[in-house]
Amino acid sequence: WIRERPFIVYTLKRSLINYSSLARAIQKELEVKNFNAVIAAVRRFKQDIVQHTGMEIIDALKSSILEIRTGMIVYIVNQTEAKEFRGRHFHIIRGSEATTIITDVELDVDYIKKYSNLVEVRIRSKKELERIPGFVAFLYSALAERGINIIETYSCYTDTIFCIDKRDLPGIINALHELGVK
Repeated sequence: WIRERPFIVYTLKRSLINYSSLARAIQKELEVKNFNAVIAAVRRFKQDIVQHTGMEIIDALKSSILEIRTGMIVYIVNQTEAKEFRGRHFHIIRGSEATTIITDVELDVDYIKKYSNLVEVRIRSKKELERIPGFVAFLYSALAERGINIIETYSCYTDTIFCIDKRDLPGIINALHELGVK
């Protein structure tokens, strides 16, 4: 029950939640009668979860570099429409039923959906990033808490890349600077 609610795991890791209140909520939702058994299970769960404070993520962000590219276009096309296109800036992500093309040039292609005038935000990190669990989840949460919607996201080795609406640019820059990204 707790693992299905990552926000509760987060608060447990940081000792920000009242165990009795959490146990009562679990008890009510799961219709468990024995309060002591539930609170004991919560305490055991707390001990079992990784004592990861997020400092590794913060350290990785502080050593990361922020790059911004404006005027990006995202096309979502049928698999059969995905051809080899060339542009100054071009990424292709093949899914099971569609292909996403991210570029900085207009394409003559039939598309399912098109997003124009986006901003690509790239966070370039050190290679140690590969060993840090929760990095992308941490970023997603931090951006979602600030009302920033990620239209597309992808990564390549140490680059974490988001495509966002242009109006969210000031918010994402502020958020990433608050998190320590240069």
